[in-house]
Amino acid sequence: MHNNDEQEIHEKVVPPEAKAKPKAKAKPKGKSKSAAESKAEPKVPEKKIRRVRNPLEHAEYFGKQYTKTADLPDPADMLQVLATGIVQVLAGERQVDQLAKFVTEDLYLQLRDAALHNIRKRAAAGKPKNRLQIEVRRVQLGSPRDGVIESVVLLNSDQRTRAVAIRLEGLNARWQATMVNVL
Repeated sequence: MHNNDEQEIHEKVVPPEAKAKPKAKAKPKGKSKSAAESKAEPKVPEKKIRRVRNPLEHAEYFGKQYTKTADLPDPADMLQVLATGIVQVLAGERQVDQLAKFVTEDLYLQLRDAALHNIRKRAAAGKPKNRLQIEVRRVQLGSPRDGVIESVVLLNSDQRTRAVAIRLEGLNARWQATMVNVL
């Protein structure tokens, strides 16, 4: 019992930092600092590198950031340009890369595959590229919820009238098309 009492008193009197003696550091050659100078220097805390291991946390930082409609520009002009561009890509008149910033990655890949299929089909049939004179006839849009626009753009061309249905979502502070259907 006597031994435990001494240990308890020793713990109360001597703080835990004083018990562990730090290892002596080698002094650099050259100028030595006085005790007052070394105490006055603030200690710089080491920065910990934050590693994101949780998939949910990863998506929160690096995934899609949804944006409200009020924080985005009017989508009407973009819809006209996008609808015209999509029809031109499918006709082989325009490169799909020109639409990359307006569409999501999945939609980009779908458009690329559809354009390649149409080009090969046209080449196998021996048909030349035809130049489309496209005119926007009408843009109809609605919003099922904040940050989402669903629209139909009617396009007139020499051959026929096409309807292009486009779903825009506010992603990463800009409008991006997530779905497209050309009728």
